[in-house]
Amino acid sequence: IHLAKLIAQLMGYPDVEISVRGETFPGDIARWYADITRLRDLGFEPKVGLQQGLERTVAWLNAAHQDSNAEGIPLSR
Repeated sequence: IHLAKLIAQLMGYPDVEISVRGETFPGDIARWYADITRLRDLGFEPKVGLQQGLERTVAWLNAAHQDSNAEGIPLSR
C-alpha cells in the first residue's frame, strides 16, 4: 500500500483511498517483494532512489501523454 500511496501522491491525488481486498485470481502471484540483493551481489547499484525514479517516471508519463493528447490534459494534477 505504501508504494500505491506514493504513486497516487506523485500523480496529484494524495487523498485517494487505496484499499487491499486480499483477493487473488487464477494466475496471480499472491505476494511480491522487491529485493535487489542478488543484483547487488553481481555489482549492480541503482543510480536513483525509489522516490526520484517515480518522480521521473510520472514526469515522463505526463510529457508523453501531453504530446499524444489533443486536449493537452495531463495524467496527473
